Amino acid sequence: MKNDLDKNYSANNSRMVEDIEAMKKLGKQMEHLRTNTELKEDKKVPDPIQEQEISQNN
Repeated sequence: MKNDLDKNYSANNSRMVEDIEAMKKLGKQMEHLRTNTELKEDKKVPDPIQEQEISQNN
């Protein structure tokens, strides 16, 4: 039973990237995301869901 799956099987869920290169690129993009505070300083609207979660945790 343990070996029922093909060795090349890949799940089609819970995946943000297709390969290691895409993962590296996504990581670099995420490193440069601005915080809600930085967005407010630039007169931009932060993500309301993240803002709400932060408020509830404090």
